Amino acid sequence: PPPPPLPFGYIPPPGSRMMSDGSAPPPPPPLPSLSTPTNSFAPSGPINPMAAAATAAVSPPPPSMNMMPSMMPSTPMPGPPPPPLPPGGGGPGSMGSNLGFVPSPYGIQHASAAPEAFESIPIAASRAGQPESLNPQLLPRPIGSLLESAVAPPATIWSSGSCSPAAMRLTVTAVPGSAVLRARWHLPLGVIVHPMADAEVGAPPTPVIQLSGSSIIRCRRCRTYMSPFMQWVDSGRRFKCNVCALLNEIPADYYQPLDQNGRRRDYLERPELSQGSVEYVAPAEYMVRAPMPPAYLFVLDVSPTAVTSGLLAVAADTIRRNLDQLPGEERTRVGILTYDSALHFYRIRPGGAPAQMLVVSDLDEPFLPCPDDLLVNLNECRASIDGLLESLPNMFASAAMGGSMGASTTTTNPALSTPITATAAAAAAAASSAVALGPALQAAFLALSSMGGKLVLVQAAPASLGTGAARGPRDSLSYMNTDKESLMRNPEDPFFKRFAAECSRVQITVDCFVGSGSAPTDLAAIAAVARFTCGEVQHYPNFLASRDGVKFAAELSRSLVRETAWEAVIRIRCSRGMKVSSFHGHFFNRSTDLLALPTCDPDKTFAVQLALEEAVLTGPAAYVQCALLYTNSDGERRIRVHTLAVPVVTELDEMYRGVDGAAAATLLAKLIVEKTLTSRLEESRQVVSQRLSAALKEFRILQANALRTAPNRIAFPEAMRYVMLWGLGLIKSNALRGAANELSMDERAAAVHYVMSASTKDLCRLLYPTLFNLSNPNEGMEEEEEKEKEEGASGRTSDERDAVIANANTTHLLLPWGYSSDPLIRGRQKQRDREIAALESEMDPVQVANEAANEATTEISTQGKSTIVFPPPLPLSIASLHEAGVYLIDNGRQLYLWLGRSVSPAWCIEAMGLDPGSMPAADTSALTLDPPRPTVLGRRLARLLAVLRGTRNVRQFCYVVRQGSPMEGLLSPLFVEDRTGGPSYYDFVIVLHRASLAAK
Repeated sequence: PPPPPLPFGYIPPPGSRMMSDGSAPPPPPPLPSLSTPTNSFAPSGPINPMAAAATAAVSPPPPSMNMMPSMMPSTPMPGPPPPPLPPGGGGPGSMGSNLGFVPSPYGIQHASAAPEAFESIPIAASRAGQPESLNPQLLPRPIGSLLESAVAPPATIWSSGSCSPAAMRLTVTAVPGSAVLRARWHLPLGVIVHPMADAEVGAPPTPVIQLSGSSIIRCRRCRTYMSPFMQWVDSGRRFKCNVCALLNEIPADYYQPLDQNGRRRDYLERPELSQGSVEYVAPAEYMVRAPMPPAYLFVLDVSPTAVTSGLLAVAADTIRRNLDQLPGEERTRVGILTYDSALHFYRIRPGGAPAQMLVVSDLDEPFLPCPDDLLVNLNECRASIDGLLESLPNMFASAAMGGSMGASTTTTNPALSTPITATAAAAAAAASSAVALGPALQAAFLALSSMGGKLVLVQAAPASLGTGAARGPRDSLSYMNTDKESLMRNPEDPFFKRFAAECSRVQITVDCFVGSGSAPTDLAAIAAVARFTCGEVQHYPNFLASRDGVKFAAELSRSLVRETAWEAVIRIRCSRGMKVSSFHGHFFNRSTDLLALPTCDPDKTFAVQLALEEAVLTGPAAYVQCALLYTNSDGERRIRVHTLAVPVVTELDEMYRGVDGAAAATLLAKLIVEKTLTSRLEESRQVVSQRLSAALKEFRILQANALRTAPNRIAFPEAMRYVMLWGLGLIKSNALRGAANELSMDERAAAVHYVMSASTKDLCRLLYPTLFNLSNPNEGMEEEEEKEKEEGASGRTSDERDAVIANANTTHLLLPWGYSSDPLIRGRQKQRDREIAALESEMDPVQVANEAANEATTEISTQGKSTIVFPPPLPLSIASLHEAGVYLIDNGRQLYLWLGRSVSPAWCIEAMGLDPGSMPAADTSALTLDPPRPTVLGRRLARLLAVLRGTRNVRQFCYVVRQGSPMEGLLSPLFVEDRTGGPSYYDFVIVLHRASLAAK
């Protein structure tokens, strides 16, 4: 039988395992004490002091606990630490039975009667006059086996016929039936739209409908597309629109009689009648012009900063390696433009002839010196393009050493047919770092405006010449905590917003890859162009090719080769009595319900807020339909339609039961982060607390009868158990945390851009990262290896031994991390690891070590998931760390490997090839786990990192951080449960509870 579900609030003890496919093993039996080392990797003290972890997260640790002094809060929160719970003061079973509460594991209380089922946490005071306190271990955390269920959408009675939640996901699976009820709902009401979700790994494809006779069937009044929720009348000759209730005639060739249930007899044969997501091949009337070919114009910074950091070399090599994978095949067009203090165009002709450079120094009015030969067919000019990309880094290397192109001395580049000039005068070095970003964008616009496409910008130095030049530092102290603070997070020069609007008009998307040096690059201005053109922003602070090159190359490659919708628009329709009140994301809003997207891809998510137009909604259900009209890379015009049905309710408790906590947190995050562009950070953070406390207060009023005699409990609906923690993570995120100058403007702009386009799963991972315990890699292996030895001496055949071991492992809970949960696959992995470890000195270490990572990546690409076992997760608090331990933090954007000051030398040598004593004490940024070492532990780490990176749309670099080093500052904001960068989890919940008790 399947294992019983884990109780709410359950924190996995040491040794438990979270599976990468979301399966949840039952709680393991008590383990022997870990205080005594069992192998060379075990730390000298307790690895995971779970009982003290959460308490220490909100109060100073005892002197005996080894902590990181550099990461402790600089200013403690006011008030005493939480006192211990008094006897009978809210522990398990302490409530009276007359209130309907029943005891539950770990002190979490569940109401026994429906429909008023909810959860609560006891609060008590140690003495009279003391502030409220609670047991931090009872606070809900989405860790371990609870993580997958935390971000999973709730079931709905209207799931049949609706699209997948991956495509459209409501923040609550119920719509308020009246304006009065809507006014009492304080959480966001809306939809998370992910129109190209089926392009992700493992997602089922959207069925494609090729029209053979009549045109696309739609309502003639509201233009809603056919869906499973249309009602058929008049024996199937007419249908009633589910959105506006209009009766529509159908063409004769679309007619089909109805069955005894009132459904068309062919509803299973037509996807539009049975499925919530379909895609039509659009006829000619859906085209304003002939579909344009996919076009890529690469605008590359060739300033000395770009050359010396290696950004230009990595960009040119990555583009050249991905030319064969660009979508569009023989239709694809490619062009290259470089810039520093002048603009460099390249005339590319078929036949393999070397490209010819044409320099334009007029920055006030840029022009195209050869309009016909700048954007060329990739297949016809492939040899010339390859030669140009190979020569670019060397072409500007001499300029980086002395000055800009076009000065006193002249050299000849053999890759080009015309001479290239470079200066040797040291006096010109200052002028060489000047960059004309604005004129380069204007010239790129001229080249792409006739057909549209992608403008891929790679920038290293801040703009300093021509239109759009930076006017100085953005973090002006005079603007801090004033109404002008938001100006620092928006472009100073109106050129960027005007340029973005023009790009959207002619179907140009701008993707920005910014590898900044020591000087800020004014990313807030550049990101505005990507924001309004549905583009991408990737930021690499203090870029170094040796450290960031792999990450940059992987993310640039994904941007180039992923499935892309060209010349796209999105329209959202909803039921009569409802309307779309606002859109949030990266787009240009052409009208109240139409979004202009020059391109769209699987990494783009949008948020839609819904409102009521009428005082009362009629009918049992409401409907939302999203239609994406686009051109695919093969030149075919398509219409992708997602339809969603949701019940209309009249009671507030039905809405609280239908909350999708992850989707609500996602929409709330996008609303608040967008607010930072027009408000102070402190105001935006306050809105998070206000919205959450108002929702909890309304819920407490709803449950007044059950809580009348027990006011000292934090009550919340089961579906909202993690929303408080995600809200706290939002306050501490890079987009909102700290003062306006606590984080660089570039880093904050990059964080804002990511939040606005992130999916629900990615955003929840960012708001509460996962902390893995890697301290004891041998844990869980001894018992299995003993069984293998026993079976090896039994005289059975290999197949019989594998079957016995597999049967024994069906109840084996302590599976070793970094191996497959399938015992047969795990056995082969372990055998291969031992073979490679024995031959380490005789084999190519890079090739052999990457074999393990490729194995995990292949499993993800073929099955959509991996069977690799994850290490045990821990609460996200500094108290979870031990000075002799090793821990991995994953926030979906970066990975951090934390090494305690007393870490085992054996662990470091096998995993990294370095003794802890030989590692740098301060700056460990040069240390890396890539490529992994060809050892047993190295290959296990390779599998783990490959699985974590395999389903992400960014390439996560793994930083190595030593305890006590300055780099610990990178980790401090990630410990959401502590008093770092804001209140602790404990403090935040207490504040919300007090606000929920306040009188109206």
